[in-house]
Amino acid sequence: PRECKRSGTIFCYVFYSKTGSIDTALMSETTRIVMLVIAGFGISFGVAILGYKVIETVGSKITQLNASSGFCAQIATAVTVNFASFLAIPVSTTSVLIGAIAGVGLAEKEKDAINKPLLLKIGVGWIMTMIIGFGTIC
Repeated sequence: PRECKRSGTIFCYVFYSKTGSIDTALMSETTRIVMLVIAGFGISFGVAILGYKVIETVGSKITQLNASSGFCAQIATAVTVNFASFLAIPVSTTSVLIGAIAGVGLAEKEKDAINKPLLLKIGVGWIMTMIIGFGTIC
């Protein structure tokens, strides 16, 4: 269900524990609004506390961006995310953006244009997130 994907799986677990179903048609409008408000506050809190680190890493530590390379990375991200949405494939906008920035860095044709150790660290973090996430479900 779309509401579960947008607001986070934790709310679906709570809803499931109360109703025995994750059918969002059973959710009241108030429950949907509360879920979206709490998720919005959670995202806002995370951006306010650690957002600057993400912005710094994505904006300058992976590769040096100028206006045109930043534009290319943003267009590549927009096209990829919209195409994935059209195909109903869930993708992380941040993951796609990091891939686009790495692609722009590779297009620079300089040997050290991208920070490979940082990309490796990000990739390991994504893999560990999936492993830990799957582990908590089981």
